[in-house]
Amino acid sequence: MALKDKENREKAKILKKLSEHIVKLRKEQGITSAEFARRCDMERSNIVRIETGRANLTFYNLLRIAKALKISVSELIKDFDEK
Repeated sequence: MALKDKENREKAKILKKLSEHIVKLRKEQGITSAEFARRCDMERSNIVRIETGRANLTFYNLLRIAKALKISVSELIKDFDEK
């Protein structure tokens, strides 16, 4: 059980880091969350879940987000590899 707890904490940490990065990029571009949802072709409620770290994104959704931000997926997820 302790291993599962550790895994869940690590997952939450990564999702939080990604969500903060997405919000930062969106705000740097002056895009509202409503406009961002439109550009991603997603419901605003899904964007809220993503930006609060409560959604485990699929690769397809990472592609949609990157496209909406006009960046590459690699730019979106840079610095997430383990060092």
